[in-house]
Amino acid sequence: ISSLFLGGNLAQTLHLAAGILLALGALHFAFRGRVTPTAVLGLLVVVTMVVIRDFVRTAYLADVFHPRDLPSRPEANPMVLFFAVFVVVGLIVTYMLRQAWNAGREVRS
Repeated sequence: ISSLFLGGNLAQTLHLAAGILLALGALHFAFRGRVTPTAVLGLLVVVTMVVIRDFVRTAYLADVFHPRDLPSRPEANPMVLFFAVFVVVGLIVTYMLRQAWNAGREVRS
């Protein structure tokens, strides 16, 4: 697997190099006290790490597992429950925002 990141696969090698360079850039700006570039580079490092982790997992499990081997069973109940909870939470948030908005308009005597 390490050979894939050390020249065996161009995309994976470039992602690893980009992750290292982004991390060094984030450290550079962090030590200089520049928050915005540090935060942006930090987010880019996390995204790059996620992609690299996916590359490693795919390469590691290539001989053992593939998602197409899993059976697929469509189930509607979790989706219905999700949408019901989504609507209820939306109504609660709307109610709370209206209460907060109207609280500033109340006249106190």
